Formats: sequence, C-alpha cells, structure tokens
Amino acid sequence: MELLIVKICELIRKDMGGLQLKGLAQRFGLSQSYLSRAFKETAGMGLREYLLQLKIKRSKELLLDPSKSIKEIAYELGYTYPSHFSGMFKKRVGLSPTQHRENAGSLSSCADHDCSQKQLTIGQKLG
Repeated sequence: MELLIVKICELIRKDMGGLQLKGLAQRFGLSQSYLSRAFKETAGMGLREYLLQLKIKRSKELLLDPSKSIKEIAYELGYTYPSHFSGMFKKRVGLSPTQHRENAGSLSSCADHDCSQKQLTIGQKLG
C-alpha cells in the first residue's frame, strides 16, 4: 500500500489543482473511504491536508515571481475563485498572499509559520 500512496503523492504533486479523493479512488480502483484511511495511515495526515500543504508550499514559490498576479497563482493551483485561495493562504500562513509577497525578502521560510510544523516529505515519512 505504501507504494500506491507514494504514486498518489507523485500524481498530486504534478496536478495539484485537478485531483480530488473521488477521482483518485476511481483511478486506482479503491473506495474513497479505503483510500482516505490508507493515505492517512501511511502519510500521517489526510489527503486534503496533504494537498493544502503542497498548495501552500507551491504558492509561496509562485509569489516570489512579481510578474504573476495573485489571481493567476490561484487559478494555477486549481482554485476557481481567487478569494478562496487568498482566504486559505491567510488562514494557514497568517498573512495574505500580497502581504507575504511584500515581506518575502524578510521572511526566512515557511518555518516562520504554522504550516511548517506539519510539512510532510513523503519520501522521509515512508522511507
């Protein structure tokens, strides 16, 4: 099962915006409840939490590029509404995407914020 979860994590990293539990379960011929439980047992967190952490990490990288608007970043990460992205980002990081972008030079890393405490490197967790 660990190998399957690693494959799922790789797939999620490639397509953060387009994957949901239902589609992943169908793709791998599993029930949603089984996949959800197996993912949490193997990865140490739920699929949704894992996806949110990846989106936070990726959004911080994208925010370093001043040529990309917050709206473009939100769409790239799979959000239909940029306001949902901004709200999630502020809740998780403690700053709005704009504030984070403005302070990016003075912020050392995600370690300064709550999201870092839950970061998962699937290779470390499973390896």
